[in-house]
Amino acid sequence: MALLSAALALRASDAELPATQDVPPMRQSGTRRIEQIAAEHRERVKKPRKSGPLAVDLIRAERDAR
Repeated sequence: MALLSAALALRASDAELPATQDVPPMRQSGTRRIEQIAAEHRERVKKPRKSGPLAVDLIRAERDAR
């Protein structure tokens, strides 16, 4: 009951927090759909990486090391 009362008291004091519009979109939780997140990611990462080791090779090497 004490935890519930404390949580409700925190919720009541949310008026002191900044408005959602003042928080950058990356910090807003639950306000974007997965399509929006994917589009933002594609915009930031223009080209997929073609170099580097494959995940399967890394996992196989880790297993073989045991």
